[in-house]
Amino acid sequence: MRRDYGSRNFELIDAPMNGATIINIVAATAEALDKWEPRLILDRVIVNSATADGKFDLSILGKYRPDGKQIKLDGILL
Repeated sequence: MRRDYGSRNFELIDAPMNGATIINIVAATAEALDKWEPRLILDRVIVNSATADGKFDLSILGKYRPDGKQIKLDGILL
């Protein structure tokens, strides 16, 4: 297994729920998608909400490279 596979999001477990953590989650998600998902042209990673129990709800917006269609993935919980 590749040691660098995936994202840095696991490093953010137990990080405080503040603006810096949100920025790091967005950056780690964007980096991983850019590196590991060549079929996606990423436009945005959006943190929709942070829950009291330490979860973040994300949306991913982009284009599917093979056909150029817009895609939106909602309800991604971290």
